[in-house]
Amino acid sequence: EEQRHGRPGHDDGYPCCHCLLERQVAGARSASRAPRGRADKNVGRLVERGQRLVTHAAHHVHAFNSRFKPNYKIDPKEIYISLTTTNALAERENTAQLKLLATPSKIYEGAVSGEFDKKSLPTAQILEIKKGAQVMMLNNDVDKRWVNGSLGVVVGIKADPEGEDVIIVDLENGARVDVKKFSWEIYQYYFDTDSDALSSKIMGYFTQYPLKLAWAVTIHKSQGQTFDKVIIDVGFGTFAHGQMYVALSRATSLEGIILKQPLNPRHILLDERVVDFMATQE
Repeated sequence: EEQRHGRPGHDDGYPCCHCLLERQVAGARSASRAPRGRADKNVGRLVERGQRLVTHAAHHVHAFNSRFKPNYKIDPKEIYISLTTTNALAERENTAQLKLLATPSKIYEGAVSGEFDKKSLPTAQILEIKKGAQVMMLNNDVDKRWVNGSLGVVVGIKADPEGEDVIIVDLENGARVDVKKFSWEIYQYYFDTDSDALSSKIMGYFTQYPLKLAWAVTIHKSQGQTFDKVIIDVGFGTFAHGQMYVALSRATSLEGIILKQPLNPRHILLDERVVDFMATQE
């Protein structure tokens, strides 16, 4: 995720939506000026489509930019999550917000056994938690009290009868839940010649509280989830195809989006091969 950032003009080779749409229109207009026998019979329609797409793109950008609110003050009672382009931005925001809490810290060290790549750990091995911390749940609870991606706020920590800490979280849906440690398993898949089928075996375990600080997460790690209130912070810009689309589509409504920077067409990076393919489908 710590890749280079796109810049105006996109010398890094990632064309933006506005560049591609204008290129399509220009190409179609050029073809429409060719001798009649050589002109594509669908050129006129392609020109109209390209012009319509450019117009619609500008309209949509304007609509999203109505949510540009750089000085927006978040109500402490609301749960907003910031979506960032890089791990560094997310970690910086989470660290800053945690330091603002006057409550004492609790440090929990996760346990790794067997072969479990530390780069694949679902949460921090050294997890710092405070009362008031905004967190995201990282598993599907067996009692169906939460799912992977549920947001909440830590409201307390207590000890169970065995003396193990239990983290108390008020979820966004209003439920108050007790969170205990959880173990993730890492599998290795292989072909079993005896059964002539694909099989798997457990290679390692990681045990930790199934949550992480979540005032901010990366756009990449937010894929597959939706949030009611989202702050989108692209920093110096996007750097991957579809990154801005993923960020915007995490929100359940336009009113739930806050933009830290105005949306610019150069933030919307498209794969030119996909655009060319879609142009052939009409």
